[in-house]
Amino acid sequence: MNAMTKFFETRGMPFEEIDERAISSAFLTDLPDGQEQAFNLFALLIEDEGDRYIRLTIVPFVDQPYDGYPSELYVAISRRNHDLPQLKFAFDDDDDLELAVDIPEAQLNQAEFDRALQLLVDYASLNYGEFKALTET
Repeated sequence: MNAMTKFFETRGMPFEEIDERAISSAFLTDLPDGQEQAFNLFALLIEDEGDRYIRLTIVPFVDQPYDGYPSELYVAISRRNHDLPQLKFAFDDDDDLELAVDIPEAQLNQAEFDRALQLLVDYASLNYGEFKALTET
């Protein structure tokens, strides 16, 4: 069993174990305009120069347009990343836009998991409409 499953089970969140290092889930949140939006959530065990982290990531944050992302989106991402102390917008290997937060594995407990997840939910809700609109222009 993946060590991260207990955090999802405690919250009562449905999930699927992809392998011993990854979990797939999803959540719904209300956007500022009152609409509900579903987001795919992945929890991944990652290593960086010997340090181990749990990365919670929403991917894709917005669907990639057929013609690629507009330059205005890159500007908005740069501005937003400058203002975000813990979360970051980035592009994965498939060029999908993601919103991610890393938790040092040594600091991971239910409270830290819940805090990081709430950050993702809050920032996803606040930024989705703007980023979605930029990809539709």
